[in-house]
Amino acid sequence: MTSDQEPKWDAVAQAMRENAINMDTLIAETRRMPPQDMTAVDDLKSYQKYAQAHVDGLNNLIASFATLYDAMPDDQKRIADDVFRTSERERSPAPVVYGPFFPFFPFFPFFPFFPYFPFSR
Repeated sequence: MTSDQEPKWDAVAQAMRENAINMDTLIAETRRMPPQDMTAVDDLKSYQKYAQAHVDGLNNLIASFATLYDAMPDDQKRIADDVFRTSERERSPAPVVYGPFFPFFPFFPFFPFFPYFPFSR
C-alpha cells in the first residue's frame, strides 16, 4: 500500500464498517417481532429489507473500492482480480437451498424468517 492509497483503503474499511452496522441494526429490528407472530407477508417484507440492505451495502462498498482499485498500479489490480476470481471458484458448487424462493434470493446465508416459513423444509 502506498501513502496515497491509505485514505482509499480507509474508505473501503469505513464502508465495510457502515455495512456491518446497518445489517446489525436490521437484524436487531427484525428480532423485535417474535417469529410466531409473523405472517408470510411479514416474512417476505423482512426479506425485502435484507435484500435492500444487501444492495445498498454493495453500492456503498463498490463506490469506495472502485476509487481504490482505480488508484492501484496494474500489478495490484491483477492481484485483486485474482483474489476475487479465486474466492468465486472456492465457493460451494451446490449452494444450500433455504426455501421455495431460493432461485430468486441466493445471496444471504442467514434468513431469519425461513425457519418459520412452512415450505422451507
